[in-house]
Amino acid sequence: MLTATSTGPTPRVLTATPAGAVVVVPITGGAVKVTVLHTGSIWLVDNVEPGPTP
Repeated sequence: MLTATSTGPTPRVLTATPAGAVVVVPITGGAVKVTVLHTGSIWLVDNVEPGPTP
């Protein structure tokens, strides 16, 4: 199970536009790179992959 960290590094935005964003999110044991897309009414997760180590 992966959990977001409550202390320590905060999520880091790599790119952001009105249509989407790519964010590196620290988790227990490393980080994940999350891509989200804005559909006009809600944000949807498009992709999650291993991220760089903090």
